[in-house]
Amino acid sequence: MIENPQAMAIIRSVIGLGHGLGVPVVAEGVETQAQLDALRAEGCDQVQGYFIARPNPIAYFEGVVIGRSAAVPQLSKAVPIRRRA
Repeated sequence: MIENPQAMAIIRSVIGLGHGLGVPVVAEGVETQAQLDALRAEGCDQVQGYFIARPNPIAYFEGVVIGRSAAVPQLSKAVPIRRRA
């Protein structure tokens, strides 16, 4: 991603479009610190992916619904990477 100028141009465009429309931008599939740093530098609002957390088993969600969330792993989620003004 970061080594490819065309990919970075698309990323900048999508982030700009989202911000222009007033919606937060979430990047999915972040797998490295370098990707996270590049997205942060471009103004991306949130990220998710293996670098942040691995997917959780269905037992986690069953625990949340039943109220046993303390006994299961922490939920993988989109992580804010910058504050919006």
